[in-house]
Amino acid sequence: MTYLFVFQLCVCAFAQINSQNLIRDGSFENVNIGDCERPDIASSKLADWYVLDHTPDLFEGSCEFNDDDFIFWGNDIQPYDGDNYIGLWSRWNSNNSYFTEGIATKLLEPLKAGQAYLVEFMLINRGSFQGLESFGGCRLEPEKHIDIYLAKDSISIVNNFSDGTAATVATRATVIDADIIAGDETMSWTKISACILAQGGEEHFAMILPLGTFGDLPPCAETMGTSGLFRSFYYAIDNISVQELEVELIQDFSYCTSQPIIIDLEDLFNNTLLDDADFRWPDESTDSAREFNSVNETIEITAELDCGLIPLTIRTKAEDCSLNYYVPNAFSPNSDQLNDSFKVQGLEASDVLFFEFSIFDRWGNKHFTSNDPTIGWQPVDAQAGTYSWILTLEITGIEETIVDRQFGDLLLVR
Repeated sequence: MTYLFVFQLCVCAFAQINSQNLIRDGSFENVNIGDCERPDIASSKLADWYVLDHTPDLFEGSCEFNDDDFIFWGNDIQPYDGDNYIGLWSRWNSNNSYFTEGIATKLLEPLKAGQAYLVEFMLINRGSFQGLESFGGCRLEPEKHIDIYLAKDSISIVNNFSDGTAATVATRATVIDADIIAGDETMSWTKISACILAQGGEEHFAMILPLGTFGDLPPCAETMGTSGLFRSFYYAIDNISVQELEVELIQDFSYCTSQPIIIDLEDLFNNTLLDDADFRWPDESTDSAREFNSVNETIEITAELDCGLIPLTIRTKAEDCSLNYYVPNAFSPNSDQLNDSFKVQGLEASDVLFFEFSIFDRWGNKHFTSNDPTIGWQPVDAQAGTYSWILTLEITGIEETIVDRQFGDLLLVR
């Protein structure tokens, strides 16, 4: 008899947060009553946030706007939580002057000295745009990041538009430069996690795009002065939280006893909180990826961050995959001829009487379906992130016909 077996690494991290969110209005729902305004004016209606430099955008679900007014605005974006979200923009000019936006709020209570805090928010990278890109072939490549600032009193930015410099008396608590932020445009909301260490007494929290910290101008731009060469980038942000850091990350990991056991912590946990972490395994090894001949049922690892230590737990389970087929948990369709197609592995086509394999995004939109087990998903434009699959099979066995229906998740890596 041929049996159906679905092998899947469970990408499921559990974060234990026991403290309250210190952000008063992390989803930007509390607005002062007034007429609908353009997004770049509407941010003045926020009741619990104040703007820092230029004009951060507030997108109200109850208000229409013309997305032709600004290249980064899009009516296709739905808020992650509630009805509203904000947008932050930054622009770097060839004469090394810049515009940058930020937003700040007063926390519900002062931060405690020496306490680590978890900062989380949802983000869509709206991409970047360069003026005069086709003129002269000079391309700016700014170091894109979002910075978290803390202060005991209200935060402000002092700009000098004559030379493009800016300063703030607030303390920069961390620089968030996760791949999703530093990379190209994305189409769906992604959770960003980072941690900060409080000095004590800070009551004001700010998210600010780079205050001139973009890196060095390329030589070609240095000679263009005020020619109009610039590069802009933009992020949609929603659902901000700041809580005391009491986190345990747990993953389930199933592996085939007939194959090498390779555990890569960065891929396994897939959490931006760990982007700059140093790892320590039980045998004191500090590598992110390890290969094992065998593993214990539970592996305890420590992630060392600037703001403290995070315990990581891997719960392992051995499976005999020698005669079975399975659905992988991830793939990378980057045209390198390795792992470019996502399909059911180890299935004998001659045994298949019925096959339907479909893939959906988090919104339920179908991206792929196939009735041929030899044909896999090879996306061209699909964004990196988590998708879901449904597999329905009817296969022949020696004694009977087996019909099965399975569900699972996959991670598309670019």
